[in-house]
Amino acid sequence: MHKQHRISILLVIFVLSICPLRAQIQASATNAHADSLYNTALSLCKQRTPDIARVLECLNTVLRLNPKHSANAYKWRSWAKQRTGDVQGAIEDVSTAIIMQPKEARFYAIRADLKQQHGDLQGALDDIGLALQLAEASADTLVYNALRADYLTEKYRHDSLAARRK
Repeated sequence: MHKQHRISILLVIFVLSICPLRAQIQASATNAHADSLYNTALSLCKQRTPDIARVLECLNTVLRLNPKHSANAYKWRSWAKQRTGDVQGAIEDVSTAIIMQPKEARFYAIRADLKQQHGDLQGALDDIGLALQLAEASADTLVYNALRADYLTEKYRHDSLAARRK
């Protein structure tokens, strides 16, 4: 009986010692699957006629499985939602990406474009202004110049509409 009890204890210790290893293996497989789906979604986005439903399916799964890709996955899901006509959903997704990476100028630029499409010109101007500040601070000259042109165009359009209303 004593020997059987000792074997049981050793078996419990062995099982407990491999449990973390099993969890690591499962997490690694989950991460690999999420990475694969993320890459599939990106490939689909770059096709001439992307399968938007499949892009959304892949990105929804990625966001559920692995937060590593979260900000960019939200950005790409925003892109897909915009193409389905869900501009409000796209704004929500890119806003979530901004919360995750608040210093990413491109996210603000994307949201500015979406807000303009949604009819929120002041919100678009505010976001382009923030994107300009961030791009300038990070010395991202290409983004800064593109955003500055967009900002000036939108500001002119906004000022013109305001002047017509008076």
